[in-house]
Amino acid sequence: MSGTSDPLETYREEAGELLQNLEETLIQLEETPQDQDLVNEAFRSLHTIKGSGNMFDLKHIVDFTHQVETVFARVRDGDISITTDIIRIALLAKDYLNKAIDVTEADQELKDEADAILDALHKAVPDMPATGSSQESSPAGEPEETADSERTYRIILEPAPNTVKNGLNPLLLLQELKDLGTHLVMGYRDCVPPFEEIDPQHLYLNWEILLTTDAGRQAVEDVFMFLSEDSRLEINVIDESTAEDDQIDYKRVGEILVERGDVQRNEIEQALNQKAYIGEVLVKQGYVEKERVETALKEQEYIRKIRENRKQGETAGSIRVKTEKLNRLVNLVGEFVSMHSRLMQLADKKADPEFKSFGEQMEGLVRDIRDLSMEIHMVPVDTLFNSFKRMVRDLSDSLEKKVRFQTSGGDTELDKNMIDRLKDPMLHLIRNSIDHGIEDPQDREEKGKDPNGELNLSAYYSGANVVLKVQDDGGGINLEGVRSKAIKQGLLNETDQPTRRELLDLIFQPGFSTSKTATDVSGRGVGMDVVKRNIENLNGVINIETEEEKGTEITIKMPLTLAIVEGLLCRLAGEYYFVNIAYIDECVSIERKDRDERQKLLPYRGGLIPYLELRDVFSVTGESEEYEQVLVCTTERGQIGLLVDTIVDKYQTVIKNLGKLYEGLKGISGAIMLGDGTLALMVDVEALAKEAIEKRENKLGNTVQN
Repeated sequence: MSGTSDPLETYREEAGELLQNLEETLIQLEETPQDQDLVNEAFRSLHTIKGSGNMFDLKHIVDFTHQVETVFARVRDGDISITTDIIRIALLAKDYLNKAIDVTEADQELKDEADAILDALHKAVPDMPATGSSQESSPAGEPEETADSERTYRIILEPAPNTVKNGLNPLLLLQELKDLGTHLVMGYRDCVPPFEEIDPQHLYLNWEILLTTDAGRQAVEDVFMFLSEDSRLEINVIDESTAEDDQIDYKRVGEILVERGDVQRNEIEQALNQKAYIGEVLVKQGYVEKERVETALKEQEYIRKIRENRKQGETAGSIRVKTEKLNRLVNLVGEFVSMHSRLMQLADKKADPEFKSFGEQMEGLVRDIRDLSMEIHMVPVDTLFNSFKRMVRDLSDSLEKKVRFQTSGGDTELDKNMIDRLKDPMLHLIRNSIDHGIEDPQDREEKGKDPNGELNLSAYYSGANVVLKVQDDGGGINLEGVRSKAIKQGLLNETDQPTRRELLDLIFQPGFSTSKTATDVSGRGVGMDVVKRNIENLNGVINIETEEEKGTEITIKMPLTLAIVEGLLCRLAGEYYFVNIAYIDECVSIERKDRDERQKLLPYRGGLIPYLELRDVFSVTGESEEYEQVLVCTTERGQIGLLVDTIVDKYQTVIKNLGKLYEGLKGISGAIMLGDGTLALMVDVEALAKEAIEKRENKLGNTVQN
């Protein structure tokens, strides 16, 4: 099932994927215009869109795509070369098709856009064929073959006797066919004379080849383009993946022999009257040579095997499911995990061994279902990275900058919803890097830099998180300029001596910008505060590192998923709090007298780390326990200890938002529901650590100055 019963909607989804692939191919082709594989890839994408559009009578798609496809066919054939103009117009054509696939007929606005693109194409490419000739490539009366439909061809090859004498080696033709796909070569020697009559320069052999390929008839015919006219060549389709017949069985031996012209139909009918194998009868009566019957049997076996493999592939293949359904599945699994946690709490409360045993057995199944639902919803970060290639190309071109765009770690996987919601923040960061960070080619040369700037996107796993980085080798951020602008905007006083980290954090203030002029791209003082807010809404953290004249690195740390979170349930004087286990390094017990309450430090593994009493943070009344539990957490700002009364248990749950009324609540990022209906608040570890460590640094700085 595809998640939709409408074939046209399925076509649009598949065409959208092909167009995305086309865009990526074109951008790569602009960098390596001699890469024939990329040319073929672009041609196949266009050809498939055109062929499938023809099935739905989408004339505006078919006629337009044919014109663009023709250009890449000529590049493939060596008639013309790839130019920057061709790539630019092809990208515009891709944009047009992206809109055109959503309608069954083009309106006047779309028609005008198509005409403008095709006019530009005709100017860029000499001798373009007239519009509307989209069907001339298919033989009359035959349906057009789409490039990606798999077909099996029966090729009968009888080269002229003087083929070898003229310098053509038929074995090289057979090798070239092998490169197109799966094949079976069967040679016939019935024309070979006695040894003493053989002429070494005379070719006596002929062949029958079965070739299964998705390359299309033209690619097969191209193999034999230098074959002499007096040779015999027959190419016929005998099986195809688009056939409605899903039977494994193939034609009978007699049918194959008649199709190939080895015997007459009346001879088959005579042989059928005898109670024996038809092949044996035909050979015995002299109607056909034994090796012809053997090759017919081999053809039978070959096609059956191809059909079996195809059927297995269809059975084990992938299905297309709407994102909304996947989201619902993940949410339901999340609720299921939460219900199981409640069940285990209830079992502990009732002290029923049988009930508890059942819950423990169920735990393994719940974990498997949770992991599987998460895997289904995870997609490679490459899908995010690739979506920026076109934007980087167009933006660097409009700003007249040269930018080398590179990505790494694209196979790192992240929640699909998170990928979608990260697109806008990442887009803003990339635009800033190109506009503000990377200098003009002339400026770079004057500084002794490569005129081509570098912009790198990377991703990698870090525990239960994924780290994304945006790096450029531009001019970096002038911290003194940041300080001056902050004073001008009233964010700092003249006497303030902020740390490097505090200066960089000012960039995330609403309306803050060091750009002297506003451009179409950026520099209006909006965006970075929104970027930070959007990332923090996803429970992520953003951090900036920069070095003048060396470049800037922006790091985004995100949880793998937002749906189901594992953590520790803690208690403070009867109130429950939840801490994400991704932050926790270790849980230790400490006596109250062992911590330095004045400096807010506690001993840990031979050193000292700062700590926070969650009782104080959340204004919990009452005295703390003599022995307190410390959650040692690692954050972007370093290690910190969180003091709680009791650690209740490890807990898997679904995090719920608190709503707009509680958006600014200090140190809290959500809530969970416990088994008995009690609410537990989720601790925002990063926010608390940032505030505590910065306060401590400022305090130390003031002490040193005094």
